[in-house]
Amino acid sequence: MSRRPDDVSGFVTALLPSLSRSLAEQFNVFRVMHHGTHEKRLSNVFAWLFTIDATHELGDAAQRIFLDLVNDSLPPGDQSPVTGYRVT
Repeated sequence: MSRRPDDVSGFVTALLPSLSRSLAEQFNVFRVMHHGTHEKRLSNVFAWLFTIDATHELGDAAQRIFLDLVNDSLPPGDQSPVTGYRVT
């Protein structure tokens, strides 16, 4: 069965409306990875997110957000610094 060029353009045309909707709330990387079934894989993702010079180019944002969440549940005297960590 040979493909015609308009088959591909028809596919793209049909797909475009769904691509215009935001996937941010629908997409969950941990669901894609079947979180909970492969601890090493999940740990590697967290290590990647918490490494400030990783390919995600988020800098220390993931570390700061995580530590802000942790610190919100702690009394002021017990809170951890939100920067200065390194993943090894």
